[in-house]
Amino acid sequence: MLQSLRSDAYSPAEALAWSLVILAVVILVRFAWVYAGTYLPRQLSRRIRERDPAPPWTYPAVLSWAGMRGVVSLAAAFALATDFPQRDLILFITFVVVFGTLVLQGLTLPWVIRRLGVVGREDYTDRLAEANAQYRAVRAGLERLDQLLAEETTPPHEDIVDKLRTNAQHRSNGAWERISGSTTNADESPTAFYRRLRTEMIRAERDEFVRLRDSGELDDEVLRAVVRDLDLEEAQLARFDTSP
Repeated sequence: MLQSLRSDAYSPAEALAWSLVILAVVILVRFAWVYAGTYLPRQLSRRIRERDPAPPWTYPAVLSWAGMRGVVSLAAAFALATDFPQRDLILFITFVVVFGTLVLQGLTLPWVIRRLGVVGREDYTDRLAEANAQYRAVRAGLERLDQLLAEETTPPHEDIVDKLRTNAQHRSNGAWERISGSTTNADESPTAFYRRLRTEMIRAERDEFVRLRDSGELDDEVLRAVVRDLDLEEAQLARFDTSP
């Protein structure tokens, strides 16, 4: 196709270069149009802003990247008359834009969606309900804990109480963080930081138990008991893993 573009006005290399420039312009213009159409009306109208709050920036980003061109663009180019000026160049540029958007954007769109942590409205609603239920359950558990502590006749073990409160708070925070997508950002959330470090500690503890068993300082029955507790805690941490 490039060979058919030779003329006194442009060379095949120039035609390819212009095609790539136009491809970049098409992608950038769609970003500008989608972001302006998403946020500008909400900035100009309080009524629109209150009725339909602005979505996170990741949603228009995915919508912008999904602007693949296809058969309609090619059909419009082929509809030009055969004697139309620079028809071959227009056809070539259209082909490059269509092919470029389908390959570059089409093949990378699933990765972009996962990378930005964008979820469907139904998934978001489910996560919101889960986070709210988790929060209410944790609050009920903490209230019951306070009742039990008030009924104790002996001073409670403060370290045990603090651990119970901390674990409950981690469960509640983990559900809310899955909504905000905080673990997809560069800054690691406190709960994710705790989970990552505790997971590494569990692995080190398990390796030490196995070493003690291998050296004869621990029998298999005791090993199974202590490792089972570590496995349960590790499974609980994995339950709240919000990695993409």
